[in-house]
Amino acid sequence: MISPPTILRAALLRFIPGALAFLGCGLYFTASRKGIALGPDQMGGFTNLTLFMALGFVTSITAMRRALSPSAGVGGRRSVIAGFASPAVLLALEIMHGSPVSHWLNYAFAFVAGTVVSVAMFIPGSVRVAERVARVDDRPRSIPALSLPERN
Repeated sequence: MISPPTILRAALLRFIPGALAFLGCGLYFTASRKGIALGPDQMGGFTNLTLFMALGFVTSITAMRRALSPSAGVGGRRSVIAGFASPAVLLALEIMHGSPVSHWLNYAFAFVAGTVVSVAMFIPGSVRVAERVARVDDRPRSIPALSLPERN
């Protein structure tokens, strides 16, 4: 079972930097190409989106923590990848919605994006899946050679 301090440490030190890396790269390339300057309101919005994605991450990992084995890698690179992928899922959700939305709906989308990506990243690390894989791995690795009659 994964402990709550491990989950919080993974969110703060792995997930949020991954999300900020995606958002930072996107903002840098968009601003450099279009000449856009971001003000405090936009930076506050990005901060809130990042925090709601992290809240989705923490909520989903906390809900799955009893099923996760310690080898699930919650404190490792899977959390960074989940953080990096969450803004992409958020962008996809907003594109599918189509019209401009309120801030609260954006925050709900951010929560859903953090939750969906973290569940997708860590379900393979659950105990039940690991037990099934262990059962499959117990099978022999090679097929015994067949003895064919020799030709003369």
